[in-house]
Amino acid sequence: MIESNCPSCQSRLKAPPGVKVSCPSCKTIFTMPVAPPAPPPEVVDAVMAAEDLPSPAPPVLDKVEPTEPQPRRRRRYADEVECPECGQVNGEDAASCRKCGYPLRRRRRGGGEASGIEALIPYKNAWALWSYYLGVFSVIPCIAIPLGIAALVTGIKGLTYASANPEVKGQVHAWVGIIVGGLCLLANIVVIILIVVTSRH
Repeated sequence: MIESNCPSCQSRLKAPPGVKVSCPSCKTIFTMPVAPPAPPPEVVDAVMAAEDLPSPAPPVLDKVEPTEPQPRRRRRYADEVECPECGQVNGEDAASCRKCGYPLRRRRRGGGEASGIEALIPYKNAWALWSYYLGVFSVIPCIAIPLGIAALVTGIKGLTYASANPEVKGQVHAWVGIIVGGLCLLANIVVIILIVVTSRH
């Protein structure tokens, strides 16, 4: 059974394909088509045009707002190592940064404390060492004045350097050089003045 329209009154009729039928409305006799009629051309064109339409392109963002950087975690313990490249805090024994892979120098336990040799001889503070030795040798009368002056100057520089860099030590050596060198310098000046005064009498 197929459906078809009457060619005269356009009534919708249903009958087997290829048989002659009489329209009950207008009494027109016509033959039922073998195949169902094709849809109107405008309907076909509209369907094909809809299928041929390209898919819409994804929207393009004109401006991408930057994401806020994640705050770096601060060091919580003294034995943690902060990466100088990205700021990531790593464990004491980390050979490289766990975030960016930057090689880290291994630190020994207790490395922040001064060793016994550094406490006795502050080799990192050359000014303090020079002041100490110049002050000691300024006890020699013949060279006491120049060595005493040098001990005072180098001692002051050693104290300034130690204040700016507490890990280098040397404050005690600088003070020894300043005190001993200053006393020897003052003593030699007094002796020279006494010698000059007594020689005039």
